[in-house]
Amino acid sequence: MSERGFNRVAGELRKQIITGHLAQGNRLPSEAELSAQHSVSRSTIREALRVLESQNLIVTTRGASGGSWINHPNRDQIAGYLETGFKLMTLALDMPSVEALLEVRAIVEVPAAQLAAQRRTEEHIDQLAESIRSHKPSAEKHAVHRSFHNIIFEAANNALLHTVSQPIFAVVDERFARDKAPPEMWDEVARFHEEIFEAVRDQDSKAAGELMREHLAQLTTAYLAMTRTSIREEASMHNSSN
Repeated sequence: MSERGFNRVAGELRKQIITGHLAQGNRLPSEAELSAQHSVSRSTIREALRVLESQNLIVTTRGASGGSWINHPNRDQIAGYLETGFKLMTLALDMPSVEALLEVRAIVEVPAAQLAAQRRTEEHIDQLAESIRSHKPSAEKHAVHRSFHNIIFEAANNALLHTVSQPIFAVVDERFARDKAPPEMWDEVARFHEEIFEAVRDQDSKAAGELMREHLAQLTTAYLAMTRTSIREEASMHNSSN
């Protein structure tokens, strides 16, 4: 069995799934039928099915009534794939820079704020108000900061924007040591949250987008400063150990 063989078969089946030729819930042909269709051994077919199952594209059961069925991944699973891919990129030689990650975040989140102002419900407004009222953002309460932004994405009512945002958040979160952030950073975060909330509440799409852009620019400046601090500290520790 060649690696090229099972990857080719997995790729052909994956293409049929993502183009809709094999719909969710459909049962795949048997291993014997697939073997004949693709002119490969049954062991190659089994390996190809394992690849698809690892990607949550199919579900396979064993036994007399077993088989493989198409199982389209849900939003959380897709976000998980993207997050893994982004994280692997940060380990590669061509890893994206801090600036690139934050630029992509702005590309996604500025229009999300604009859509949120247009599409928000009273429930979203209550959730945003509670996020602001309950806690002030801080290094220890970073989840509060994330919660506010997640509500903005929910209010935008665009599942694709929300799905794409989650792995970006996850990678950015891992790249920065927030305990090195100056206290005034969190004061600015709180101020921007309040102003973005007011624009979304008032359904001022233009203001919501502009404020979100300014907010992310403020975070970019702070994150880059934190990155430089971390690099200096790592270099100092390395020099001390030598």
